[in-house]
Amino acid sequence: MQRIFRFYPLTILVVAVVMVLCLMPIEDPPLKDVPLIDKWTHMVLFGGICSVLVLELTLNRREKLRWIAPIAAALYGGLVELMQAYLTTCRSSEWLDFVADAIGAVVLFPIALLVCRLFQKTE
Repeated sequence: MQRIFRFYPLTILVVAVVMVLCLMPIEDPPLKDVPLIDKWTHMVLFGGICSVLVLELTLNRREKLRWIAPIAAALYGGLVELMQAYLTTCRSSEWLDFVADAIGAVVLFPIALLVCRLFQKTE
């Protein structure tokens, strides 16, 4: 377990921050007038988790495992939706939020791979 904290600190931090953001009560969401802002937020949050995991897997020379990043981020999105449904009274769970989580992870995955490749070429 200590090894995970040592090699993936940013991923663990981002996962924890997303957990707090998704489970804390929010009365009047910012930008509530923007259409589908909730779905866009989910796509950014879980795409961010995927991207950070890809970055840390690359830095730890685990390039062959990077394919798990979008799957792990999407599954984590499903877990968060279940936690919102069963552990909170202030948040609701929606299938479309889970879909947005998965879309964000899948869309940002190739972008994260491209960014990692560009940084590796500059070294």
